[in-house]
Amino acid sequence: MAPPVEMALDKLPAFWDRSVVFVANLLSLFFGNVEQRRVLEGEINWLDSYDGRLAPVLNLLFRGTGNVLVVDHRPHRQLLDYFTDELGLSLPELVTLPADLYRRMESADHLGDARFTAIIEELRGYQTPWIDGFVTDAGLSRLAQLIDKQTITTPDGSRNGNNKVLLHQFMDAAGFPVFDTLMADEVTAIGDHLAELAASGYTQAVVKSAIGASGIGLVKLAVDADPSSVPDYVCFEGPCMVQGWLDSTVAGVDYFSSPSVQMFVGDDAITVYDLTEQILGDESVHEGNVSPPPYLDELPEVREHLFAQARVVADWLHGLGYRGTASGDFHVVKRHDAFEVRVCEVNARVTGATYPAVLARLFRPDSAWMMRNVRFPTTVDGAWLLQEMHRHGWLFKRDGAFGILPINFNLDSGGTVRKGQFLALGGTVAGCQLLLGKMQDDLETVVSYDRD
Repeated sequence: MAPPVEMALDKLPAFWDRSVVFVANLLSLFFGNVEQRRVLEGEINWLDSYDGRLAPVLNLLFRGTGNVLVVDHRPHRQLLDYFTDELGLSLPELVTLPADLYRRMESADHLGDARFTAIIEELRGYQTPWIDGFVTDAGLSRLAQLIDKQTITTPDGSRNGNNKVLLHQFMDAAGFPVFDTLMADEVTAIGDHLAELAASGYTQAVVKSAIGASGIGLVKLAVDADPSSVPDYVCFEGPCMVQGWLDSTVAGVDYFSSPSVQMFVGDDAITVYDLTEQILGDESVHEGNVSPPPYLDELPEVREHLFAQARVVADWLHGLGYRGTASGDFHVVKRHDAFEVRVCEVNARVTGATYPAVLARLFRPDSAWMMRNVRFPTTVDGAWLLQEMHRHGWLFKRDGAFGILPINFNLDSGGTVRKGQFLALGGTVAGCQLLLGKMQDDLETVVSYDRD
């Protein structure tokens, strides 16, 4: 029986009342699809400091004592001090497990490596019985056995909960609106499907692998394009989807948007705790979020459709055995004066919207917020950046009414900041935009907004 679903947009759920060893390994997102993993490494370049995004929120997601965050690279020291001294947050213990060593463990090539043996002994010594990660894949399950701990989510629940094909089939069978979709068992079948979509009036299509993340596994192309460039890995899990792309190029469509619902799937209750609009790049890759979506107050019918589908999706995740935070990403179009709401995908994990939503709802539950991935034209010193934010008066303080909260610094190999995730709390969406503009003006540099 599905647990009750609570809609609580002005407060955080209790999340977990347990402690955890949490392995923040981004390379596990693809469940063994090595080619997808290589593409992500090439896109992001320096992965080691992305896992620091969990440092300020892990003790909020897991409210027991003695949480441990396993990272590839330790987060910026002064940023950690900011979390504790200025924001009053408690932080987990940090254990470093380099990505190359984690990969060797996945292939059982770690045997006899003294570094790995020491880490295993350290992790086994923590008292919590639980281990979790972005996803529960074969690597996390193997590590759980090695350190005598239990995964929170079943491997099948994690994998199936992130499977876009299974979600599409479920929503279609349940009678909800879905995208016009054709299934391709192999990439050579995509060309014929593009021709079918063209005959139906589409000018663009998207090829979606069953499992993907950060835009990897999603290929957007014109319906008359040569599909030979679509990588074979889109069929790693089985058939991929070829879907008609709904935007203003389709006859009758004069409006579209991409809201996202943040939810927590617990053992006995499900909570929807934030509603955001995704900020997407040209290739529909996530670049940030803003809450609340500026248009929803004027569109109550869209809000109700989002909540209704979110309830169903959350129940689906629970039935699969998934437990934890999740983001349901939707697509809204206005066509012939009627609104259509479709679920695009569910990311059954801690996502790029989880970090800012949790921090925003903790400190300013009644405030609008905006999170952007800010890239600097040249690398900057993290301590200097924090000092400048403080000096100009827009570094968020626990008792302040507004400001910018740096969630994480993405570091280069020399330890300087290339990019970071910055959360603007400005009362209104316009206020958040003004804060981010002021940041750029006061630093006297032209920053760019980047992919997650």
